[in-house]
Amino acid sequence: MSDQLRTVPRTDRLIILFVAAAVIIGSRALTPDASGYGTHRQLFMLPCFFHALTHLPCPLCGLTTAFTLTAHGQIIEAFESHLLGPPLWAATGLVALASALSLLPGMSCLRRMISILHSPEFARRLLLLFLIAWPVNVYLYVAQH
Repeated sequence: MSDQLRTVPRTDRLIILFVAAAVIIGSRALTPDASGYGTHRQLFMLPCFFHALTHLPCPLCGLTTAFTLTAHGQIIEAFESHLLGPPLWAATGLVALASALSLLPGMSCLRRMISILHSPEFARRLLLLFLIAWPVNVYLYVAQH
């Protein structure tokens, strides 16, 4: 994998920093939906089409609510909303911190971490995590409704 690593340009690291920080700050600013799903509607996003058709959550359903619950310290409820919510929220915070620090001179190890996040292998592994977590989220949803 080290052959595939490349230096992520400073501009990209700034964008990653601002997006990750916005997600963390935004998740604290939102109010978690009491149903465990639907917090994204506060961001003027459309309802989930998959959920509307099947009455089951899609792989991303509950993620905004889980981030918001995590930001508000309601960790158990966050895991109930989406299994990957709390760890992804924490990872987003770490990415924001690493991106900020990678902008400082002499922080090549953090730049290396950011370049790993840009790799196709990382994207494949994240997709696999969502596919593994999805049946658990469906089970939790069915058990609650």
